[in-house]
Amino acid sequence: MIKRVSSVLVALVVVGFAAGCSESPVVEFEASRAAIEDARVAEAEQYAPELFKEASDSLNAASVEMQRQDGRFATFRSYGQAESMILAARQIAEKAVVEAGAERELVRLADSTLIVEIETLIADTKQALAAAPKGKGSRLDLKVMQTDIDAAATALTAATEGYNAGSYLTTNEMLQTVKGQVTKVKSDIDAAVTRLTKK
Repeated sequence: MIKRVSSVLVALVVVGFAAGCSESPVVEFEASRAAIEDARVAEAEQYAPELFKEASDSLNAASVEMQRQDGRFATFRSYGQAESMILAARQIAEKAVVEAGAERELVRLADSTLIVEIETLIADTKQALAAAPKGKGSRLDLKVMQTDIDAAATALTAATEGYNAGSYLTTNEMLQTVKGQVTKVKSDIDAAVTRLTKK
């Protein structure tokens, strides 16, 4: 009986030792780190920021858990939780790459549409400016408007260069600003024409 109990105890100790001595998932950790780096290269930080942060946070948490387990006595180490977080980090990073690619394409298409729209708006505004009546007291206003429209055209050129370089998010912000500037000048010209016509 005592022999049987001893055998059972020895078996339990061996099983516990084997379970506790699981190795630190360094290889898996590096694979997930590489996946997050791939997501960074795919501009997920800009185009899928929430997923990118979630993947990074998961890997950071896994790192902390691995260090915690490394600090424990060998027979009590268990990396199961760390492995789960490492796997989640890789899967989320891979999802971020896909989402970033889709979002980047949407912004690119929006930019190309905006560029054409602003080019047309600038041409229409220049035409309206040239046709505006040059009444007394209006020359200074029209000169300012001409300066504004020239500045907008220069900004559009810079934005287009950014677009051609693939900086779609930055370009989108620039284009929105330029569109607002040109729209305001066009509105000011229309108001000036209406005012002079009434006179």
